[in-house]
Amino acid sequence: MSENANTGGDEQRTPTNADGGGQQPDKGGRTYSEDEFRAILNDRLERERNKFADYDTIKSELDQLKADADKRKKAEMSEIEKLQSELGEAQQARENAVARVLELTTRTAIEREAAKAGFHDPSDAYALLDWDEFEVQDDGTVKGVEGAVKRLAEAKPHLVKSETLPDIDGQKRGKTTKAEAEEERIARAARRYGVRYTS
Repeated sequence: MSENANTGGDEQRTPTNADGGGQQPDKGGRTYSEDEFRAILNDRLERERNKFADYDTIKSELDQLKADADKRKKAEMSEIEKLQSELGEAQQARENAVARVLELTTRTAIEREAAKAGFHDPSDAYALLDWDEFEVQDDGTVKGVEGAVKRLAEAKPHLVKSETLPDIDGQKRGKTTKAEAEEERIARAARRYGVRYTS
């Protein structure tokens, strides 16, 4: 080590070996031995470590808060999805109910019109007509039913009752009306009892 003279008369030592064995000056001009320097450095490092000593605790708490927040978010999302599912089911049930009401309204209108037209079985008209072509109005009436039932009766006359009664005894095939059949029944009864009957 070399000694330097100071203008103030104090001697100051400087290290000749940078990696140990010598003394380190501080900013105030004081020199420290290697052991003192290491002690000061370790002290400062320890203080810095102590500043961040609870870092792991804080980090784990933050991670826990994030996990809880994610859990709540997922729970809320599942609640939202549950509500969306229930809403979808309610909308589907409503659509089904509306479709059923429209179907019943259309069926009632077709069968009522078929009964007026004299169908043997008014449900035949409902079964044979394409009821999707009809439109239910806001007032509950069904547009187009009367014409469709009339066209069906013309296309399939066997579905409609006729004034001509079927001939089951071989007389007047296809020509007997209800009035003629009644006359014939009375005339037969009169003959059976020996009464003279004229119409």
